[in-house]
Amino acid sequence: MPLPILFDMDGIILEGPRTSPQVYADAVDAALAELDATPSPAQRRELRRHDTTHLSEHCTALGIDPDRFWALAERYASDGTHDRLRSGDRGRYDDTIVLDELAERTTLGLVTNNRHQTA
Repeated sequence: MPLPILFDMDGIILEGPRTSPQVYADAVDAALAELDATPSPAQRRELRRHDTTHLSEHCTALGIDPDRFWALAERYASDGTHDRLRSGDRGRYDDTIVLDELAERTTLGLVTNNRHQTA
């Protein structure tokens, strides 16, 4: 039995090394809007960095639940990623056409540190 072949998603299957930073910025803005939060420009900038170090303190200062904010931001980031894939803004590398043929001969797997919904 042939060994499975694992492929990294970003930069191997999908063009580019990672999700566009603009996708995360837009996701944060959408999550804040849904939560009716009005951050200062500095707070918005920090939350858009997608850095979890100070997430709780910024959310607490805004009166929003950090877990709820994070879940919304992640959902919107996945939606934004999917939109970019569907529109062709981010495509697959041309040589990924061989994946169908490989899948007939062995098990293929996708590995990524991206969001589960995105993978």
